[in-house]
Amino acid sequence: MTLTPLTRVVPFALCLLSIWFTATRPAAAAAAGSAGDYYDNRDGGHSPMRTKFYPLLKKVTYTDKERARRAHWGSQRVIVPHVTFGNSSTALPAARGGCHTRRYYNTAHGLGFLFKQYTKNNLYVYPEHKDHDPGHNGSGGYGDLFPANSPYIIASQGSSGSDQPFLHGIATTLASFRPDVKKRLVKTGLLMPTVQMIFRISNKNVRGQRKYLTGAAHPTVFVGKNVDKRAMARMAADIRLSNIPPMVSLEVVSEDEPVRDRDFFDLGRTEKLADTPCVIARVVRGRNYLRKIVVSAEGSTDLNKRPLKYRWVVLRGDADRIKIKLLNKAGSVAELTVPYHRRRSIAKGSKMESNRVDIGVFVHNGTYYSAPGFVTFFSLDSEERTYDKDGRVLEIAYGAGSTSFQVADWNGIIKKLTTKPTNWIDRTLQKGAGPAGVRAVARVVRDSAKAAAALKAAIKRYEALRALYRKAAAAKTKARKARDAAAKAHKAKPTTATKKKLAGATYSLKMASTNESRVRKRQWKAKKDVTRMRGAEGKVLDEQVSARTGTPRAIITGAFEKIIQDPQFVARNHKEINAAFGAATAAQKAAVGKVRKQLVSLGIISDAAGFAFDVRPERKGAEALDQRLSRFERSSLERLNKTVLANLFYPTLVKAVYRANYVERGFTQRKWWRDVYGYSEA
Repeated sequence: MTLTPLTRVVPFALCLLSIWFTATRPAAAAAAGSAGDYYDNRDGGHSPMRTKFYPLLKKVTYTDKERARRAHWGSQRVIVPHVTFGNSSTALPAARGGCHTRRYYNTAHGLGFLFKQYTKNNLYVYPEHKDHDPGHNGSGGYGDLFPANSPYIIASQGSSGSDQPFLHGIATTLASFRPDVKKRLVKTGLLMPTVQMIFRISNKNVRGQRKYLTGAAHPTVFVGKNVDKRAMARMAADIRLSNIPPMVSLEVVSEDEPVRDRDFFDLGRTEKLADTPCVIARVVRGRNYLRKIVVSAEGSTDLNKRPLKYRWVVLRGDADRIKIKLLNKAGSVAELTVPYHRRRSIAKGSKMESNRVDIGVFVHNGTYYSAPGFVTFFSLDSEERTYDKDGRVLEIAYGAGSTSFQVADWNGIIKKLTTKPTNWIDRTLQKGAGPAGVRAVARVVRDSAKAAAALKAAIKRYEALRALYRKAAAAKTKARKARDAAAKAHKAKPTTATKKKLAGATYSLKMASTNESRVRKRQWKAKKDVTRMRGAEGKVLDEQVSARTGTPRAIITGAFEKIIQDPQFVARNHKEINAAFGAATAAQKAAVGKVRKQLVSLGIISDAAGFAFDVRPERKGAEALDQRLSRFERSSLERLNKTVLANLFYPTLVKAVYRANYVERGFTQRKWWRDVYGYSEA
């Protein structure tokens, strides 16, 4: 690769701004500026940084040969031998590999390479794209899909362009160090660790050393609006040779290591994801409830040989259940005891969910904290585990998933709920809503019908215009090809005939473009109408009818939940369900039969004829059946209930969609069974 300086002319105003910045600081505090710094854009200029604000900043460029082998594209795979920061606003879909940061984190090699970048004065920013959005299994999003956390890189919340605030924050920070300080940081490999500490402690949602030791300062992914480049610049300028921030370094002393084919069943794998000086990452596979690992931070350093203080902090996870035991007076060695964590919200009130525990390790030299070190534990979302009160494993179910249940036609369900029932399922639904709930929903029947009709008409118009737009776009493409062919023919051998043909083709393209634009505008307007009509329907559903009953949506949802959460719903009503199954279509029978067969194979229900089965929880005892069901058994029975409702009784009114919980393919093999553990009294 070739490194060449930018040759843009800097506006006079920017020169004055640079002079002002220098003039407003004491002579001794003159900033190093961007001399010697390089910017590396790795998305072909898709999301380029505006480098004109940094006149001394140079740019990484690539030869034609390097471009031909794609060395300029995507995540950086080599160490650039200069102070370099960069970005690439490119990514794959979440279920096909995801963003660059996640792909680095997925392997020991990736995290090892990132550590080299980190200590060789390279720092890159990559958007998370679809790997860190509220939701589950692609419904809304996937949650936090990252199997580890690190200080080696910056992942930005969002897609293309979301990396820009971070690039400017890094550039400003690098330019604001004192020359002697920056030179020392570069020489010792502490430049990017110091930049990461400054960036994290200066975020607008952090501000201060106390909050720096919380999960708010060290998320997997950062939000651009929280970047405060002025605060970063001030902090960088204040660092002296005598108080350069320290660097944390971690090493595993000992740990519990599960035995393959006894404690877990995955071919050729261990729990170790990576062991690097700033990230120790584990993937939870073994059956034990607790994991103990002894970690030493004694390798942490301070350039000025100042005494260090050590802090071990739970950044993500249940701090009440995670135990941190310091094993020496200095606090540099700790035993971490981490219980199994299933998927949970990353913080109180947050819609973001994660399967990861993060423990942060920091050292303090009397002036500054270091950038964080991480010890992380990532559980597999495809597993559903049950432990008893003593922490003994009772069940590990593989191939776990979630079944979304949605009302597709609210007006149709409202009619079912408010008219005289003609069958047992409508009576069951009305019973779930209760007399007061039914009366409350009846008050909105007229408004519901009106809103539903308007929405249906709007959707019909939109679909018609969508089809019309596809035709218009195809016609435009055809006209462009004809124009290009006519232009090529006229250029090769110009005649009066070819000129006339070119003029006609050009006019046809103009008309086709005009028509496409007109239809596109109509389509956009129709789409807005659909959104507006959905809002009108939602208003009817979400208006409080009475203080005692709640909204129509809540009443209907609650009525369905009573059916769905009943583990004996199908078995108790097997006669009616068998009759409905017999009258169903082949596709509906296949959908219901598939779920029933899976529950039989998992041992959750007996293999009785039709639906007259027994529910068989593995947990024995005198308690009621509902109390003995494991989470997986309960969710499996709820899946059957949802599938029966959506296919046999309300096929046009509700939808049930099952999705296996997404896990990166390289982390586990596909499994569709469950391991059940029993214990003798001894």
